[in-house]
Amino acid sequence: MRRALFAIALTAALPFCHDALAGDAVLAESLFRQGRALMDKGDFTAACPRLSESYVQDPSTGTLLALAFCQEHLGQTASAWASYAEVVTRSKREGHVDREQAARERADALEAKLSRLTIHVSADVAATPGLATATGKEPWSLTVNIGKELDAETVTVPPLSALPATALTPAPIPADAPPPSESRPFSTLQTVGLATAGVGVIGLGASLVFGLRASSLNKDSNSDGHCTPTTGCDAYGFEKRSDAASAADTATILLIAGVGLTATGATLFILGSSKRSESARVNATPLVGPGLAAVTVRGQF
Repeated sequence: MRRALFAIALTAALPFCHDALAGDAVLAESLFRQGRALMDKGDFTAACPRLSESYVQDPSTGTLLALAFCQEHLGQTASAWASYAEVVTRSKREGHVDREQAARERADALEAKLSRLTIHVSADVAATPGLATATGKEPWSLTVNIGKELDAETVTVPPLSALPATALTPAPIPADAPPPSESRPFSTLQTVGLATAGVGVIGLGASLVFGLRASSLNKDSNSDGHCTPTTGCDAYGFEKRSDAASAADTATILLIAGVGLTATGATLFILGSSKRSESARVNATPLVGPGLAAVTVRGQF
């Protein structure tokens, strides 16, 4: 059942996203030239997004180096440092010694400006069972404000305080309370599985919508000569290509999250059919963000 559901989800969603998700070298080159022209004019605010999108379409080391330079002049110190560091790694692998040296010098210069947060956990505190969510302990949190550059903060995690005894004692059951039901249509684990799969199916449906939109916008950009391999894209073609790329990125995130949640829900439902699932505790958390789409499942089966 789980394999069939996973295969259906991929088969249904991928054909609509293929054209829009593929790297577009023509769009990448057009965006790169626009970004360089804007940097020459000192407009780094407008240049950086174009260079970033160019790198998404065609992840070349030269584009990443230009993006790092743009980020540095825009005051995005941490992002620029990370980009320069990646250029160093890629240039070394590609055998571009001059580029590697130039990127290393900029990365070293920016590293001295980075702000740092140090989290100190003593050995006694680290030995607390289940430290992140320790059973029977008071939750602890701290808000730290860190400067943009040349700031350093240290946070020390204190020993966790025990919860009050009243918080650990279950509430008494009234004498006249009806006995708990001996049967229910689904176990706790099956209910969680159905809910998780339902969210996944919704995500897959939304992925299809954005995939169709991305494909349509990409076709519009190529119509009537708005984008060609020789001349690049005019204003209308660039707008449509950019909108298509954004829709395709959204479709990708929704597809990955939808497939993951649907497969996870099916797995939980199957596991919930066993008798052991009556005492199971499960926490399924989707993680979606830029460049990231996943599902974490924690629990006791």
